[in-house]
Amino acid sequence: MIVWPLLFLLTIFLSFSLLNYRTKYILKQVLAEENINNFISQSSSNSLISVLGLKTASDKVYDPTYEVVNKYLTSYKSPMAEESDYLVKYALDFEIDPYLIGAIAMCETNLGKKSPPDCNNPFGLGVYGKKTLCFDSWADSFHLMAKTLRIKYFDRGMETPEDIMVVYCPQSVQKDGAWAKCVNRFRNELEELEKQITNL
Repeated sequence: MIVWPLLFLLTIFLSFSLLNYRTKYILKQVLAEENINNFISQSSSNSLISVLGLKTASDKVYDPTYEVVNKYLTSYKSPMAEESDYLVKYALDFEIDPYLIGAIAMCETNLGKKSPPDCNNPFGLGVYGKKTLCFDSWADSFHLMAKTLRIKYFDRGMETPEDIMVVYCPQSVQKDGAWAKCVNRFRNELEELEKQITNL
């Protein structure tokens, strides 16, 4: 009489074990198929991106300009150094060479060190006699300078320091183009620094 209950319990146990095994097996199969599908999907996407020549987050190219400008300003102990990234950002936003803007700041105010007190104006923008244009931050002056160069100069075909000088610093034209020579000199310094940093 005891045998039958034991056989019954054994049967239930074996059935449950077999069911559990099959469930795990099926689950593994499902997960394996899902992983394969994901892999195929990802591979297809990457192939398509590659074929189309599109860029992904992992394709970001190192831009040394930020490092160059920061190191340059820091080496000259410029008060603008902490906001140097904004100089590069706004220059690139308006499609202006950041080194050109940095060189102008060097020639105008020794990279901000000779800017009017508490004005954050390293470019001499809006400075006429006793009238001085001041900014809340260096970054604000970088933005206006980049915008000014784009709208009032580059969009009108004046892109070189020699062309810009005629309007930006006309008195220098009679001084053998001293302003343009100054800008070119320090712009070259920045370009040389980039070569050193990138080992070109």
